[in-house]
Amino acid sequence: MFITKIDAKLKVLSVKSLAKDITYLNANCWKELIMNNFPRLEEFHLTFLIFLESIHRTSLYINKLNTFNSLFWIERQWLLQAEISLDTIIYSIHPFKKRWYEYQSQDQTIHPSNELLKSMRILFTIIPYYDNMKPLKQIISHISNVADIYHLEIDEEIYTDTLMEILVLLPELDSLKISSLLYSNPIYINGKDSNVLCLLTSLNQITKVYLMKMTKMEEIDFLIELCPQMIYLKVEFFASYQYSIVCTSDFNEN
Repeated sequence: MFITKIDAKLKVLSVKSLAKDITYLNANCWKELIMNNFPRLEEFHLTFLIFLESIHRTSLYINKLNTFNSLFWIERQWLLQAEISLDTIIYSIHPFKKRWYEYQSQDQTIHPSNELLKSMRILFTIIPYYDNMKPLKQIISHISNVADIYHLEIDEEIYTDTLMEILVLLPELDSLKISSLLYSNPIYINGKDSNVLCLLTSLNQITKVYLMKMTKMEEIDFLIELCPQMIYLKVEFFASYQYSIVCTSDFNEN
């Protein structure tokens, strides 16, 4: 492997793979490579793409690769995340960066390992809309086989029913960041959505929510109902000027 011929003094390594070989996502192989060849490495970046057409084939093998949350990766704060763009999953390893909800804190202490173990994030850059939820379920299931998912970020506007269907598939979420909301029904949530909302209200564990662009106050009501465990809410809205509101509270307090 040509990479082993690189100078052992290397401090930053960045690898991007378009290959169909799922072993490029094998954490143990990368760990051995780094420990044996690059003892001075300070930053590691890995990007690996999987397309929807190959998801079923790679799912048969991927359970064996779920070791990016071992002590080796946590100590170095090199964390795994997944990005979904249409029919493509982009897995990446990157150095830890503060999350949106952490910028309110002035605490500069190192994150404990138990927090880093729950750092796995899904980022939707382009939401894949299909006639049914099966393809999206396959995508999320593939990612869930790699690691438990605790954070969700959506970079484009999303319909409320699609959001709820996604959240049903991610019961361990702790934080949710949304660009903006669209109602499937412009006035009321329909009967099917109401059933899903009731299910989510009883199951989801989301404590932190960020709505990047609010257009109606009803959106806040929806999020409060959707996330009864929420203790941190950040909202931005546009009028003549841009406003940002951050609330830290018990929304269910009597």
